[in-house]
Amino acid sequence: EQWYHRRVRGDVGIPYGASLHCKLREQEPIPNLHIMCNYNGQKIHLYDVDVVTVSIFQLQEIVMNRTGLPLGSFRLADQMGREMFSKHTCNDYGVLPGATIYVQVWKGWSDLINATLEGNIPAVQTSLDPDKAVKFYQMKVVTFLAAHLGLLELAEEMLNAGVRADEPVGYHPGKKWCSDRSDPTLHLYAVHKATEEGRLELLRLFMSRYPCSIIVQVNSMLYLCKNSCSCAGMMLTACKCL
Repeated sequence: EQWYHRRVRGDVGIPYGASLHCKLREQEPIPNLHIMCNYNGQKIHLYDVDVVTVSIFQLQEIVMNRTGLPLGSFRLADQMGREMFSKHTCNDYGVLPGATIYVQVWKGWSDLINATLEGNIPAVQTSLDPDKAVKFYQMKVVTFLAAHLGLLELAEEMLNAGVRADEPVGYHPGKKWCSDRSDPTLHLYAVHKATEEGRLELLRLFMSRYPCSIIVQVNSMLYLCKNSCSCAGMMLTACKCL
């Protein structure tokens, strides 16, 4: 390197009268945080989050929006394997910039989630839990994922099995004791997810069965679903196509 700085014009073959151009070396941005999904190895890189102030709930929402997994179907864990709870921040767990946080689905669910991502209906059916309550919850998760990914045939299969697109996914049956009814994101329906993702064919399917799904009911109060204006437009379009 020192030899490089001692070289003169003639050493590099620059003739007299030549023009030299100065260029800035561009460096690729470094993610502030990495999120690793344990069920398929997918990695989400976050560049615009403040590791000190970002809440775990905000990260859970990012995971839901990027992967399509509803909030009740996964948890976040730090590099030591500790579960990270939504009312805390990354700073509370000592998470440093550049660290990796892990998305963990329920034990034994990896095959079900991956089969859903592939749209493989037979594999989804064989991966469902034998317990009736857990199985029905899994089918609601599958329907929500199908709405995110635009998997029409899989979503229709779940509806035919008894799942309603106008009911929230909610919590796993084993965690209903800790449900937070004040959290509206746990009350999003598959029909809302289809709307957010612009899945018109799925929206048309859902609206043909549940036309009043734009309203989310939480604690006896009514809220329009997220981005209600665009949702309403999509739903009206779907109704016209019925």
